[in-house]
Amino acid sequence: LEQAEELQHPLKYVVILHTATEECLKQSDCVFMTRHIQNFHIEGYGWWDIGYSFLIGGDGNVYEGRGWDHMGAFAKGYNHLSIGIALIGTFTNVLPSELQLRTLDVWIEEGVRLGKISPDYKILTHQQLSRTTSPGTAFVQLIKTWPRWSDTPQKE
Repeated sequence: LEQAEELQHPLKYVVILHTATEECLKQSDCVFMTRHIQNFHIEGYGWWDIGYSFLIGGDGNVYEGRGWDHMGAFAKGYNHLSIGIALIGTFTNVLPSELQLRTLDVWIEEGVRLGKISPDYKILTHQQLSRTTSPGTAFVQLIKTWPRWSDTPQKE
């Protein structure tokens, strides 16, 4: 399987998604869930790896999908402009844990520090870019209160 093309940094968007799976709270469960998602993306879609750049488990750990440098497969038309971070779980009626949210903040700031994400980045939700409920109704309502959320994504 062929790897995705390399990204041109710094990226102007962080796209927030959920995995639409069960949540995980222990590292062993989060590793299992990440491998399950990886298998689904490789076997089901024929991709070379998980479509997300990163995943964040309920254990507070970050799991690498395509990472900082390879274009993801999560939001057609925006994959070349963004890092996609999926929180493991389904957040239609509940919010991610405080630990997941803190880890998300720290990981985005690490991307800025590394020069992978633009210092003036904007946050988008998956449902703004694709026909999906991801990252879930409850979580989207929270994200819309964040100062970096953008209701007007632009491709260029």
